[in-house]
Amino acid sequence: MNEVCGQIIRLCLLGKTVFDSKSLSHPLRAIGSILKVYGTFIKIEDVDLPQLSSSLAFVNKNLEHGPFKTRWNAAKSCQNLFSNNNLVSNNYLKRDLLIISSSLQSCLFNCPNFKVKIQSCIALSLLVKNKALNIEISQASLSSLKCDVTESETGDDYKSILIQEVNSTPLFVLD
Repeated sequence: MNEVCGQIIRLCLLGKTVFDSKSLSHPLRAIGSILKVYGTFIKIEDVDLPQLSSSLAFVNKNLEHGPFKTRWNAAKSCQNLFSNNNLVSNNYLKRDLLIISSSLQSCLFNCPNFKVKIQSCIALSLLVKNKALNIEISQASLSSLKCDVTESETGDDYKSILIQEVNSTPLFVLD
C-alpha cells in the first residue's frame, strides 16, 4: 500500500475515535491536503483505490453531520478533492464523488451555517468547471444560497468576504 494512502487511512481511524469538533477537524484538513496532491506527485495504484474510497466516505460522513467546524473542514476537503483532476476523473471513485456532490448540495440547501454553505458552494463550483463529472447542481440549492447572501449583514468583514466569494463562483450566476 502506498505510504500516503496508509496515512489517509490512519487519519480516518483517528477521526472515528475522536469526538470533539476541534480534534476531528485536524484529520479532515490533513485528508483534504493529501487529496489535493494525490496522483500528482504520487502515482495512484489500483490497490489504493478502496482506501481512498474509504477516506471519501469519512469526509462525506462529517460533511453531513456534526458541528459546523467539522462540516466546514469536510467541505474544504471536498474543495481540495475536486481541484485534483487525477482523482475526479478516476472511474473507481465516481460513485463516491456523486455521493459527496449530493451531500454538498444538501449542505448548501439545509445547513444553517453560512460558512459551511459558502465552502460547499466553492467545492461545487469546481465540479461545475470540471467536465469529468456530469453533475447537475440543484437550482433549489442555488436559491437557498442566494437568499442567505441577500439577507445577510454585510457590515461584518468576514461575511463580506464570503459574499464576494459567492458572487465570484460560477454557481452564483447559473440560475
